Amino acid sequence: MSFNGIRFDQPFLETSFGLDVECPHLDLMYPCKTLGLSGGLKAIEQDIGLERDRPDLSGRDAVRLWRQHESGVDGALETLISYNREDTVNLQTLAETVTDRLHQQIFEQACQASVE
Repeated sequence: MSFNGIRFDQPFLETSFGLDVECPHLDLMYPCKTLGLSGGLKAIEQDIGLERDRPDLSGRDAVRLWRQHESGVDGALETLISYNREDTVNLQTLAETVTDRLHQQIFEQACQASVE
């Protein structure tokens, strides 16, 4: 599960580590757009009421932190792990929220159609 992972994370991982990522993958960016939730992950998190310990970090910072770690910068890996952990927890909450909203939207449409 990711947010914009099909266009960013997967190609980055494949290029950086010589991987071929071939597994089922839910990219939450697309169902979010279906629900009218737009912008980046951090903006959508704010829209649905999720908070972060480090709101000052972004996906670009994750790449920067990885490169700093590779260069031997102290603390870069720990900060990156903390950022990724928070991403993972928030993606789970976002997935639950999106699933609930899509279910409600589809269920409500189906109920209205059956009444009509």
